[in-house]
Amino acid sequence: MKVDISFLKSQVHQELKKIVQTKKRLIDERFAETRKSLGSEAKSTAGDKHETGRAMIQLEQEKMGKQLREVQKLEQTLVRVPHHRACTRVESGALVETNVGFFFISVGLGKIELENKEIIAIAPRAPLAQKMLGLEAKSSFDFNGRRVVIRSIY
Repeated sequence: MKVDISFLKSQVHQELKKIVQTKKRLIDERFAETRKSLGSEAKSTAGDKHETGRAMIQLEQEKMGKQLREVQKLEQTLVRVPHHRACTRVESGALVETNVGFFFISVGLGKIELENKEIIAIAPRAPLAQKMLGLEAKSSFDFNGRRVVIRSIY
Protein backbone atom coordinates (compact mmCIF):
# COMPACT_ATOMS: atom_id res chain seq x y z
CA MET A 1 0.00 0.00 0.00
CA LYS A 2 1.44 3.35 -1.07
CA VAL A 3 1.41 6.12 1.52
CA ASP A 4 0.24 9.64 0.61
CA ILE A 5 3.33 11.62 1.60
CA SER A 6 1.54 14.96 2.11
CA PHE A 7 -0.82 13.15 4.50
CA LEU A 8 2.19 11.53 6.19
CA LYS A 9 3.79 14.98 6.68
CA SER A 10 0.62 16.21 8.37
CA GLN A 11 0.50 13.10 10.53
CA VAL A 12 4.13 13.59 11.57
CA HIS A 13 3.41 17.21 12.47
CA GLN A 14 0.32 16.18 14.47
CA GLU A 15 2.27 13.47 16.30
CA LEU A 16 5.00 15.95 17.22
CA LYS A 17 2.35 18.35 18.55
CA LYS A 18 0.94 15.52 20.70
CA ILE A 19 4.41 14.73 22.06
CA VAL A 20 4.98 18.37 22.99
CA GLN A 21 1.53 18.63 24.61
CA THR A 22 2.19 15.46 26.62
CA LYS A 23 5.54 16.82 27.82
CA LYS A 24 3.85 20.07 28.81
CA ARG A 25 1.06 18.25 30.67
CA LEU A 26 3.55 16.09 32.59
CA ILE A 27 5.52 19.15 33.68
CA ASP A 28 2.29 20.88 34.76
CA GLU A 29 1.33 17.81 36.82
CA ARG A 30 4.75 17.75 38.49
CA PHE A 31 4.43 21.47 39.21
CA ALA A 32 1.09 20.84 40.92
CA GLU A 33 2.64 18.05 43.01
CA THR A 34 5.53 20.25 44.13
CA ARG A 35 3.15 23.10 45.01
CA LYS A 36 1.26 20.64 47.18
CA SER A 37 4.55 19.51 48.75
CA LEU A 38 5.56 23.11 49.35
CA GLY A 39 2.22 23.70 51.07
CA SER A 40 2.70 20.73 53.38
CA GLU A 41 6.33 21.83 54.08
CA ALA A 42 4.98 25.22 55.15
CA LYS A 43 2.94 23.49 57.85
CA SER A 44 6.01 21.69 59.21
CA THR A 45 7.85 23.13 62.19
CA ALA A 46 11.04 21.08 62.01
CA GLY A 47 13.47 24.06 61.82
CA ASP A 48 16.54 23.48 59.62
CA LYS A 49 15.04 20.32 58.16
CA HIS A 50 11.99 22.36 57.16
CA GLU A 51 14.15 25.00 55.43
CA THR A 52 16.16 22.33 53.58
CA GLY A 53 12.97 20.68 52.35
CA ARG A 54 11.55 24.00 51.13
CA ALA A 55 14.80 24.85 49.35
CA MET A 56 14.86 21.48 47.58
CA ILE A 57 11.25 21.90 46.45
CA GLN A 58 11.99 25.42 45.17
CA LEU A 59 15.02 24.13 43.24
CA GLU A 60 12.83 21.44 41.69
CA GLN A 61 10.28 24.10 40.71
CA GLU A 62 13.01 26.20 39.08
CA LYS A 63 14.18 23.15 37.13
CA MET A 64 10.63 22.43 35.98
CA GLY A 65 10.17 26.08 35.04
CA LYS A 66 13.19 25.81 32.77
CA GLN A 67 11.84 22.56 31.25
CA LEU A 68 8.46 24.21 30.70
CA ARG A 69 10.08 27.16 28.90
CA GLU A 70 11.98 24.72 26.65
CA VAL A 71 8.79 22.82 25.81
CA GLN A 72 6.98 26.11 25.10
CA LYS A 73 9.79 27.05 22.69
CA LEU A 74 9.36 23.69 20.94
CA GLU A 75 5.63 24.31 20.73
CA GLN A 76 6.12 27.79 19.26
CA THR A 77 8.66 26.50 16.74
CA LEU A 78 6.39 23.65 15.71
CA VAL A 79 3.51 26.05 15.04
CA ARG A 80 5.73 27.94 12.58
CA VAL A 81 6.90 24.84 10.69
CA PRO A 82 5.44 25.10 7.16
CA HIS A 83 4.38 21.45 6.91
CA HIS A 84 1.51 21.86 4.42
CA ARG A 85 3.52 22.84 1.38
CA ALA A 86 5.61 20.64 -0.87
CA CYS A 87 9.34 21.27 -0.73
CA THR A 88 11.85 20.99 -3.57
CA ARG A 89 14.86 21.68 -1.35
CA VAL A 90 15.66 20.63 2.20
CA GLU A 91 14.27 23.32 4.51
CA SER A 92 12.13 23.65 7.61
CA GLY A 93 8.95 21.62 7.06
CA ALA A 94 10.55 19.22 4.58
CA LEU A 95 10.17 15.48 4.90
CA VAL A 96 13.43 14.11 3.53
CA GLU A 97 13.84 10.51 2.40
CA THR A 98 17.47 9.39 2.36
CA ASN A 99 19.28 6.10 2.00
CA VAL A 100 19.60 6.08 5.82
CA GLY A 101 15.99 6.95 6.64
CA PHE A 102 13.32 9.62 6.78
CA PHE A 103 13.90 13.01 8.44
CA PHE A 104 11.36 15.72 9.19
CA ILE A 105 13.07 19.09 9.50
CA SER A 106 11.19 20.78 12.31
CA VAL A 107 12.09 20.34 15.98
CA GLY A 108 14.49 17.93 17.64
CA LEU A 109 12.16 15.36 19.15
CA GLY A 110 13.73 12.20 17.80
CA LYS A 111 12.12 9.08 16.35
CA ILE A 112 8.44 8.51 15.74
CA GLU A 113 6.82 5.67 13.83
CA LEU A 114 3.91 6.24 11.45
CA GLU A 115 2.59 4.16 8.57
CA ASN A 116 5.30 1.56 9.25
CA LYS A 117 7.96 4.19 8.67
CA GLU A 118 10.47 5.43 11.20
CA ILE A 119 10.80 9.20 10.91
CA ILE A 120 13.31 11.25 12.85
CA ALA A 121 12.29 14.79 13.74
CA ILE A 122 15.37 17.01 13.75
CA ALA A 123 15.83 20.73 14.21
CA PRO A 124 17.27 22.79 11.34
CA ARG A 125 20.27 23.60 13.55
CA ALA A 126 21.11 19.90 14.09
CA PRO A 127 24.42 18.89 12.44
CA LEU A 128 22.71 16.47 10.03
CA ALA A 129 20.11 19.06 9.03
CA GLN A 130 22.87 21.63 8.52
CA LYS A 131 24.51 19.28 6.01
CA MET A 132 21.20 18.82 4.16
CA LEU A 133 19.74 22.35 4.19
CA GLY A 134 19.35 23.76 0.70
CA LEU A 135 20.10 20.48 -1.09
CA GLU A 136 17.76 18.94 -3.67
CA ALA A 137 16.72 15.36 -4.35
CA LYS A 138 19.50 13.17 -5.76
CA SER A 139 22.12 15.23 -3.89
CA SER A 140 24.54 13.49 -1.58
CA PHE A 141 26.92 14.41 1.21
CA ASP A 142 29.16 12.77 3.79
CA PHE A 143 28.10 12.65 7.42
CA ASN A 144 30.00 10.86 10.17
CA GLY A 145 32.02 8.94 7.62
CA ARG A 146 28.96 7.74 5.74
CA ARG A 147 27.63 8.75 2.33
CA VAL A 148 24.05 10.04 2.60
CA VAL A 149 21.94 10.26 -0.56
CA ILE A 150 18.77 12.34 -0.62
CA ARG A 151 16.25 10.23 -2.52
CA SER A 152 13.20 12.50 -2.28
CA ILE A 153 12.00 15.67 -0.61
CA TYR A 154 8.35 16.23 0.22
